[in-house]
Amino acid sequence: MELTVPFWLFIMDILLLLCMAYATVHSFRRISKYRGSLHRFVLYLTASLFMATLGKSMQIIEDFSYHYNMEFRDIVPIVYFVSIIGLIYACINYITKIEQKIFPEIYMKHGKLKVEPGAYLFLFEDENELTTLLQDTEASVLAITRNPEGYSKFGTRVNKVWVSMAVETAIPPTKLHVIQDMVINFLKSVGRGIILIDCVEYLILYNDFPAVFKFLTALKDYVLLMSSTLVVAIKRGTLSERELIILEREFKRVEKLIKEE
Repeated sequence: MELTVPFWLFIMDILLLLCMAYATVHSFRRISKYRGSLHRFVLYLTASLFMATLGKSMQIIEDFSYHYNMEFRDIVPIVYFVSIIGLIYACINYITKIEQKIFPEIYMKHGKLKVEPGAYLFLFEDENELTTLLQDTEASVLAITRNPEGYSKFGTRVNKVWVSMAVETAIPPTKLHVIQDMVINFLKSVGRGIILIDCVEYLILYNDFPAVFKFLTALKDYVLLMSSTLVVAIKRGTLSERELIILEREFKRVEKLIKEE
């Protein structure tokens, strides 16, 4: 059995096979590390890289064959085709998910705002009160939250921004400017809407109260400029009395968003 292609081409095939195999193992070892859209991306990526590695292995075997088996030769393009389609799908799907987090898009309109524009402070005991707060509104909502699954029953009407230090696809609590840009982009896309922040305590933990207060007041000014609504939701007992008094200077206490007619 002798080499049937130029030696330099054979060396390139070997190097490419090693790179593909390394990338496959590298991504495979990370499948269990992630959740959500990143987990699916790594899963699709691993499967596609495996197919590409298999195709390259077949191609190298053919480099030593004088008489190609026609059925075997026909398999290689199919394997490459599947792997390339898988890579394209994985990349497009992941980029779309990231764009939806960074630049939330509203796919349906839900009538009028039905809420007085303003900046409000909502104190709650249980997280179920947050969904109760929103259930009668017809506005598009952007929730800056530690618990995105808590708003899943609202479908596309509530866009979720997950704030976390532990998850790569989430927004770190230290990136207050990124969260502010997301709010601005959201309001530009919907015209009028509701911004709900239910993780103030978490933001304070990684920043400090003056920095978070400055962030909230800046958001308030922009939200009011857009004739929209900002709700700062805080669990009772998590902030000091002094901090609540400072917040109440800028945000009006609210128990429900829609007043009785």
